[in-house]
Amino acid sequence: MGKSSETLFRYAINLHHQPSQMSAEQFLIRVARVEQISDQLSHQNLTPPESLKLQRRYRRYRSCLYVFLYQTDVEPTNNAAERSIRHSVVNRNLTYEFRSHWGKRNYVA
Repeated sequence: MGKSSETLFRYAINLHHQPSQMSAEQFLIRVARVEQISDQLSHQNLTPPESLKLQRRYRRYRSCLYVFLYQTDVEPTNNAAERSIRHSVVNRNLTYEFRSHWGKRNYVA
């Protein structure tokens, strides 16, 4: 699942950003190919425990993996969410505020 799935996700993300550069039929053909390759990858015989764990997770959440290819308002990454909490995380890391009850109360106030 490792390198091949990474390449497939990169391709799918790239595809998400270019639907206007091809016909709707071409786009749907490419999306179907992504889905087909994903199914093939999820049924490979794997032996390393970490690979099996990831493969099981992909199988469990299969219906959610490529939502961004069908709904244009869904981003393929969680970058927006991470950017929205960045200030709080940086503040916590720089000041160590959350290592004490005093720090938690001070940050909320």
